[in-house]
Amino acid sequence: MALIQQKKMGKGMDNMRLKQIYRIICLSVSFALVAVYAILTFQRYTALSKRMSDGADLLALRIQDRLSSMQALSIYLSSLNDVDTLLVQESPSFTGLSKYDRVLCSIISGELSVELMLHKSQMILISDYGLTNYDDFFDQNLLQGLRAEGGWLDRWALRDYQQNIYVTPRPALSYIRSLPLSSVQDSGYIIVSQSLNSLAKTASIYAESGLGDYAVWLDDMLLTSSSDPAQASEAESRHSNVEISARAIYWMPLSTMLLRSLPQLWSSLGIWLVVMILCKVIARMLYHKRMAKLDMLVREMRSEWDLDEDQGDQDLQLYSIFESLTAELFHARQMTRESMPLLRERLIGELLRTRLPIEQRRESLARCNISLKAPYFAVVQVTPKRDAFDEQTYLLVRRNVQSQLSALGEVYSTYGDDSSILFLINATECTDLSEHLKALCETMHDALNSFLRVDIVFSIGICSQTDPHPHDAYIAAREQLSTLLLMEKQPQEAVVLTSANATDHLHKEAVQKLCDAVAVQDAAAMKDAYDEVTRSYLLPGTAIREIKKRAMALLMQTCALLTEMDLLSTSDPLVDVVSQLQSCKSAGEVQETLEKWYRSLIGQDAEADVEGNQYVEAAIRLIEADYRRIQNVQEIGKKINVNPIYLNRLFKFATGKTVSGYLSQYRCDQARKMLQDQQYTIREISDACGFSEMRSFIRYFKIYYEETPTEYRKRIQG
Repeated sequence: MALIQQKKMGKGMDNMRLKQIYRIICLSVSFALVAVYAILTFQRYTALSKRMSDGADLLALRIQDRLSSMQALSIYLSSLNDVDTLLVQESPSFTGLSKYDRVLCSIISGELSVELMLHKSQMILISDYGLTNYDDFFDQNLLQGLRAEGGWLDRWALRDYQQNIYVTPRPALSYIRSLPLSSVQDSGYIIVSQSLNSLAKTASIYAESGLGDYAVWLDDMLLTSSSDPAQASEAESRHSNVEISARAIYWMPLSTMLLRSLPQLWSSLGIWLVVMILCKVIARMLYHKRMAKLDMLVREMRSEWDLDEDQGDQDLQLYSIFESLTAELFHARQMTRESMPLLRERLIGELLRTRLPIEQRRESLARCNISLKAPYFAVVQVTPKRDAFDEQTYLLVRRNVQSQLSALGEVYSTYGDDSSILFLINATECTDLSEHLKALCETMHDALNSFLRVDIVFSIGICSQTDPHPHDAYIAAREQLSTLLLMEKQPQEAVVLTSANATDHLHKEAVQKLCDAVAVQDAAAMKDAYDEVTRSYLLPGTAIREIKKRAMALLMQTCALLTEMDLLSTSDPLVDVVSQLQSCKSAGEVQETLEKWYRSLIGQDAEADVEGNQYVEAAIRLIEADYRRIQNVQEIGKKINVNPIYLNRLFKFATGKTVSGYLSQYRCDQARKMLQDQQYTIREISDACGFSEMRSFIRYFKIYYEETPTEYRKRIQG
């Protein structure tokens, strides 16, 4: 009975899983179909909008063409020889008038009317019904207006035109031009007219069907409309304005647009229904295929984990099995993380001791977070000359040497033979690499020897430039070390470190006191501790070479202690202060250089340091000149040749802001000026002012001005 109940529960859970798969597939397909329908609808709307815009342009152009043809007709009729003859005659002959009237009748259509006004004879020749005098002309208002204006005329007029004496006057558009064309003296007028009703019919003929309602204006006067133009909305209409005379518009109500999309909607629903049926079939096929593989997996796991087939529900068994597997996987990953340093050291050791191609080890190197992308390699082997390193000394030497060598490139370390430590350097440049390594090793020798009081040998090996490989650099370093130890002669690429008696005066307690003062930012205590160290250690009567060695030892020991106290990063450069110490000519210069460096650690040299003020001014000038591209204080410090940490302290003292804070505020100041110009968007202003992303721009702007850029722009616009 219990077995039957379990099978029923299993079948119910199978149906539940099948429904879940079906729902997932249906939701995915539905989302895809909705997205496709939305895209197609948008494309349809875009195409319709384009057609409406083009149709409005075409309609306006066609009306404008009719107006242009009226102008061209007036010019043509005015240029006939008969016109000049009629203008100068006080009593035009019947023959001349009849001849010109025949010309008019042969040229103009029934939609156009022409009026020729002759000032000399006070006669008007009208194409529709013949000759009349000024006093009997039907449009006396027009005559009075023309006489009042005087001078040369070339304009349009809206008027009531009477085609003949038996017809009611109707609105018309007339083009009036002074005659003759060859003179500026006003001798008459030629008027070409067309009824507004005729123009409206032309517009209705040219209006494209299927684009919705339309309207046409002549200047500000509505010529014709298929519906009330007030119904048009900005979102559903497309306008056109051709020159200055004709203007057209198409619009379509939203309801009409929705009705047009109904067939597409019904077809989409039909497709969706068919796809849903197919999805159900596919879901069932996928489920059974998946369950077949799962059943096989369960059987294998039952055999592996020694589980009874009838022991509990299948899902519970799977849950128990996977829970155990997850625990084992987590344990394996934890073991891998804990052993990663050892694996990295072993891999570095294999690279150094064998000459297998690096490309074959790329996958293993990547797993151990080792990047050997630079083309050149060097090896520094640090070997104690007498006794082996104890654990504390080993860690301290390894940490400090790796920190200093990192200035040349990526550095990795491992155990060497005979209690030595191997450092692999992956350098981007090979030029003067040997000299740089020698200088660094000599500096580290003086410092470590003073601090640890042990004899250490630095042997240096550099790989070939033609076929670089870490193994070649390791062999070269080993050969140099062997030569040194066997021949008791310093090889060219080896640095021999020997104990110096003068360094015995340097005590760790005194240096610790000095570092404690730096840690609490106590300038007075730092000064007292420094004076105490220099009185007993940097004696003025000592040779300058020995003074420099002692200063290097003091510098290295201070860096080691501050690093242990997490007050100094291993990436903080010492190249500048080391270079300054090497260039000193007297013990006083050495003491002054060291004191200045100690003051920089707590920012106490900023107030009286004239050179520091120059650095601040240079940084400000650089920010104002290149604020769009500069990203951080490190880049600024590199450009003006000053330690970024030191520069930040100087800048904070002088301006009350950090370099980054000043840079951000200056960018916001420039952005505020650009916000007053409406042609730039917020994103364009953000990019132009050097912000990496618009979110940062908005955040900083609100911090400095207590409002967003958009709020600021709206406020200044009123």
